[in-house]
Amino acid sequence: MEGVHHSTVWRILHEDWMYPYHLQRVQVLKPEDLPRCVRFCQWCLEQCIQHPQFLWKLLFTDEAKFTQDRIFNFHNMHIWAHANPHAIRKARPQTTFSINVWAGIVGDRLIGPVCLPEQLTGPTYWEFLERLT
Repeated sequence: MEGVHHSTVWRILHEDWMYPYHLQRVQVLKPEDLPRCVRFCQWCLEQCIQHPQFLWKLLFTDEAKFTQDRIFNFHNMHIWAHANPHAIRKARPQTTFSINVWAGIVGDRLIGPVCLPEQLTGPTYWEFLERLT
């Protein structure tokens, strides 16, 4: 509504018992992924029991993709509803110009950030990881 103060809109939404919920971005998982995830979690728990410092020796990594399209700020994105709709946004396929940025954590040490090749494959990612050591 143009010309209506934002506090008026918020008051009307709250009077109707509506609240802002954040949109959650999720990785699309297939049904066949669940057994592998469960096996990994069970293996990880066993390792932690056998070797208490196990998690301090793991390399936790994440990648972020930046494109020329836009930056989607999930912190400012809200969905107004009476109850939490658990709204999600599926990631789009990699079809546009982009740069991939990687970072990792081992124990209490940060590694990176590092720019990765545009077309990342299993062999090029393996080569990249070997160069880190």
